[in-house]
Amino acid sequence: MKNILYTVALLLSFSSFGQTAEDYLNSGMDKARTKDYEQALNDFSNCINLYNKRIDKTYLPDAYYNRGTIKSLLGDYSGAVLDLNEAITLDPKYSRYFYQRGLLKQILNDYSGALDDYTKSIEFISNSKLEETEAMIGGSISVDDNPKKLNLDNLTLAKILVAAYSNRGTIKQKFSDFSGAVNDFNNAIDLEPNDAEIYYNRGYSKTDLFEYQEAIDDYSKAIEINPNYTSAYANRSALKEALGDMSGACTDAKLAAKLGHIRSKNWVANQCN
Repeated sequence: MKNILYTVALLLSFSSFGQTAEDYLNSGMDKARTKDYEQALNDFSNCINLYNKRIDKTYLPDAYYNRGTIKSLLGDYSGAVLDLNEAITLDPKYSRYFYQRGLLKQILNDYSGALDDYTKSIEFISNSKLEETEAMIGGSISVDDNPKKLNLDNLTLAKILVAAYSNRGTIKQKFSDFSGAVNDFNNAIDLEPNDAEIYYNRGYSKTDLFEYQEAIDDYSKAIEINPNYTSAYANRSALKEALGDMSGACTDAKLAAKLGHIRSKNWVANQCN
């Protein structure tokens, strides 16, 4: 379950008194892109300190957002949430702020908080009334097998919307709201019909709704997109067994076992010729 860099066009304005808040903001973003995260963190902190002394705090929310992004990349998820809290308090209108905080809360197992933040992010984007600021680095944190991975690629609002629906769906699964999860995965698939993981997750929810054939169809689509999707083969095998299709179940289990799925390997040894 995975389960996302804006560029900035601010003029550098050096004076005899040293770097300005904007200088530090630009410098931090440049360093983030070159993976010099410790120095980027320093620059964003300096930016925040200078902005807090000024009347014009235009980019202060973005500085907090950027520093939070770097903190998350360095594994300080709780500190990152505090920075996102500051950004949202200062300017509670950007979908990206809520989306990023939702990711962090999901990593910290605050599922109710993450659900609320994803919902807010979805509402903002769906209303289409907001424009994102340009002084933010992009960033998506994986919340599946590698939660420390942060991607500084361009993160468009469309990508945020897909991810927010998908991530909210996985949280609804945790609350046993499988129908709500399916609805979220439906919305994500409408926007991004070539993401194998979303089909897999929808299949998982449909299984819990006892919609076995529809779940098989979703696992099949996930496999079509990603022919090495081990868990999709294993889950499709189990559903085929439940529907009495032992031949199909063995075929899928053998494929899963070939891809390294231990439980399927043991099942094949006991159930298949």
